[in-house]
Amino acid sequence: MGDERRGRLWQLLVVSLLFLLPFLALPTVMASRALEPAWERTGLSEGAIEDIALGPTGDGAATITYVAVRNQGIARRVGDGPWALVTEGLPRGVLGRVSPHRLVVDPSDSRRAFVALRNQTGGAVYATSNSGQTWQPILEGLPSHARALVMVGNHQLYVATVNSIIRSNDGGRTWRTLPHWPSETEVASLAVAPSAPNTFYLGGVGGEFFRSGDGGNTWERANAGLGNLTARAIAVDPLVPSHVYLGTSAGVYVTYNGGLAWQPTGFQLADAAVRRLLTDPRDGNTVYVGTDQLSVWISRNGGGQWLPLRAGTGSRRINALALEPQQRDLLLAGTEDALF
Repeated sequence: MGDERRGRLWQLLVVSLLFLLPFLALPTVMASRALEPAWERTGLSEGAIEDIALGPTGDGAATITYVAVRNQGIARRVGDGPWALVTEGLPRGVLGRVSPHRLVVDPSDSRRAFVALRNQTGGAVYATSNSGQTWQPILEGLPSHARALVMVGNHQLYVATVNSIIRSNDGGRTWRTLPHWPSETEVASLAVAPSAPNTFYLGGVGGEFFRSGDGGNTWERANAGLGNLTARAIAVDPLVPSHVYLGTSAGVYVTYNGGLAWQPTGFQLADAAVRRLLTDPRDGNTVYVGTDQLSVWISRNGGGQWLPLRAGTGSRRINALALEPQQRDLLLAGTEDALF
């Protein structure tokens, strides 16, 4: 009887600890809310922000920031200067609207930028080599708008549409549709590993996730543990290509082995609909998350715990996130009505 009683006491103790664990973390979360930095508006406050891309013009030079503004075009700023709308050469649709959706900047020369546009029949990609003063088409007639636009080095471009992946090896002069991608999958996201430029991750609808180790020529499934979740956003550790974060409609998942096994991260975002993910280029354990209704969150321990960064943004939907390359503590967030 004594052993049975002791066994029941141990069971009661374990159950009590499991019940109390979430509450033990609350003081840390509540303290972080009191100390979290407040967001400030950047001066770009008319229109929904679709994407952000930025980079330095050279050693010590001012950063050029490009912002895709829905129905307006590309807003550009050099350093802390004024914003300018740069749309010359971009096609206009109904009511004269320009519909940029995704942006990337040449990592070696941010005067070169690329934008994927939406239109009534599909999409197109345009490029600038003069900081947005003029834009030229480099890929037209896409069957759908681009779900992702990725640049590797300063010549290789990838465009992912709903049902195809198209690659250029010469900066957009010629293009080829990749032949062996998982074509039955509806594409939702695409990312490259910064430290292994031939390693790609492709997220699909309904729990589909794939990995390529040869620049997208062949793909293998890597979705164990994801269930039926849609891969809405992907971020790869800048130093460890097998360490990947995945934003879904039910929080953030992480894999340490290139997708062979996935697991959910901290409970604070367990029910959050994630739109954007961003890792710090210096530390793959520092991750920023933009959500549909809960603004921006940060984890400094690889997703073990998430802390809110929403003072000043309220409960806005976050469409875009970017870190300033010369001031990496400066985070930009694009919402439905402003850039913070």
